[in-house]
Amino acid sequence: MTKTEKPSQSYTLFRNNTLVANGDMADIKASILAVNERFPEGTYLCFNDLTGEYVDVDFHTEKSTKPLKKQTELKRGRPSFLKAPRAKTKKAGRPSLGVVAREVTLLPRHWKWLNSQSSSASSALRELIDETIRTGRNPLEARNAMARADKFMSTALGDQPGYEEASRALYRADKETFYKLIEAWPNDLKNYVKQLSNPAFDAG
Repeated sequence: MTKTEKPSQSYTLFRNNTLVANGDMADIKASILAVNERFPEGTYLCFNDLTGEYVDVDFHTEKSTKPLKKQTELKRGRPSFLKAPRAKTKKAGRPSLGVVAREVTLLPRHWKWLNSQSSSASSALRELIDETIRTGRNPLEARNAMARADKFMSTALGDQPGYEEASRALYRADKETFYKLIEAWPNDLKNYVKQLSNPAFDAG
């Protein structure tokens, strides 16, 4: 993969609680078709690795040995938002340095803290983001990992013994208790839960 190429979204596919495939959507569809040729009966569950959410896979059921190509929806005709480019005019003063202005919605306590900083609110936010990029520690990483793991658990493992207790242990970042509670769960599903949740414990 080149530096300019964006990584594709990754998904994980299970069949009857057994891991079948991991990859982009084309890989998932091809795996379903390949397995169906040998084992036509089975229940499939596909999940978004980034969010832990269930994904409804739209695939053709005809037999094929060739992987399905990705389908991209294209709008026909000329987009209505295209306009003739305006001539650029130079403005006097400090260069923008690539700064992009967008709306940010915060709670009163957030604005109170920002207003107490020696720099402007925009500058303080930029410094916080730059620090996160520099150190590689995202304060939201643990919360995001907990949320995606719990989304997967509620869909695929909600009927497993100890699910509610495991969910509470997850949000407490109690790794030891969490691992004990999920020990008896189906092996492949359990390993995927660990994969999704581990950043929560590591960040803590």
